[in-house]
Amino acid sequence: MDLFNKLLQRVNNSIKDRINCHCIIAGADNKQLYSVIGTGILLEYEEKLFIVTAAHVIDHNEYTTLYTFLNNQTIELTGDWELTLKPNNERRKDKIDFAFHMLDSTTSQTFKSNYKPLQIHDILFNEIPNEKKYYTFFCFLTSKNKPRYMTDNVRPAPYSYSNYGVKSKIYKDIKYDPMLHKIIYFEKKNNGITFPQPEGMSGGSVW
Repeated sequence: MDLFNKLLQRVNNSIKDRINCHCIIAGADNKQLYSVIGTGILLEYEEKLFIVTAAHVIDHNEYTTLYTFLNNQTIELTGDWELTLKPNNERRKDKIDFAFHMLDSTTSQTFKSNYKPLQIHDILFNEIPNEKKYYTFFCFLTSKNKPRYMTDNVRPAPYSYSNYGVKSKIYKDIKYDPMLHKIIYFEKKNNGITFPQPEGMSGGSVW
């Protein structure tokens, strides 16, 4: 039993660590009502803190200020973002779809005291998908991260889904590069789960 509890604690700590390197990226309408538009991953590199996400999430910055939420506070994500270019000015043709932003020192300290950013050695750059591997997607879905009642603040509620990777033939059939995308099975008929709307999933991590 003692061994079981130790293993359970390790699993719980691992899940907590995964959650604590993610943050919400939200926008706001003209009434300052917040809505989650994507997920960011906190990455520390050479003592600098970055938010990494999908470029199409940051495209929203053209018409809304970007925000995140921490300890009942709304934090404005100011400053420039570095984005991959849109081929022919069409983001849907961007096969890499990558963006990052370096946080200022004050915001970085706030995040570091409440989150556990990933380190560069935590990232597996050349992962080859394998149908025998079990993958987990982490993100903040728009539908599950609405402003709390009578407030304009969002309490982060992470979402995850796990399953085995698909066979390599599927990547070829739908013309996706397995080095840039990870696809897992969703067994709707067997588990009775209704998969949620994907808004907010963009920029999340795969473990």
